[in-house]
Amino acid sequence: MSSKCMLYAEDKSDDNSFNDQSNFVFWQKIENRLSKVMTMIKETIESQGYDWDTFLKEARETPEEVFNYTSKQRLLDFCGKKYSMIVKKLMDDYSQYFEVKASVLSPGINFSRPSAAISELQFSEAIEVVQWYKFFITAKLKRAIDGLHDDWSLKEFPIQNDANGTAKIALIAVDRSLVAWRTLYDLLPEMANEIIEALRLLSKIREELLEQFSDLNKFIRPGFDDHHPV
Repeated sequence: MSSKCMLYAEDKSDDNSFNDQSNFVFWQKIENRLSKVMTMIKETIESQGYDWDTFLKEARETPEEVFNYTSKQRLLDFCGKKYSMIVKKLMDDYSQYFEVKASVLSPGINFSRPSAAISELQFSEAIEVVQWYKFFITAKLKRAIDGLHDDWSLKEFPIQNDANGTAKIALIAVDRSLVAWRTLYDLLPEMANEIIEALRLLSKIREELLEQFSDLNKFIRPGFDDHHPV
């Protein structure tokens, strides 16, 4: 069995412990998986007649391509980076407070404001969503913007290109983060100013995404959007 097939078989057989990122088994499997992925890549490179050491040397010496962003693209990139910094600082500064808050909140929260009824996220879940996407959004924004400078891809695949696909994923992350922050806004009125700043940045990012990637919602994610057009 090839390393690729073995990797797939492991994916199908993983138990629930793999999804628990605080579990030692999770990190052990990640380490083992990374090693096997690198073996698979090495096998693929050598099967095509390339020397692995030469390949690594050339990869290290290849300079990262720098694109000349437009002013709008720079704005979107800046908002993404600023959002990540703000969220990281909030999560670091209030980590202990959030732990205390989570322990006193009832598992089933009845939101008093009608506007919060769109979400049934519990406090801890909202924090997890914010944490999960705080750097994810920034990374996806950069990749999407870089994709706008891939002339060949944009010409050959006007809709199904990496720029639109990545922008769509970024938009999903932004929308989920907006819901999470809106939940926290209802639960943490004492942090209204900080939360409003995060909401403001996310709203601006969302606005710029829809403007600069006007076809992103036409992009079809295989296995996700095939039967559920946006």
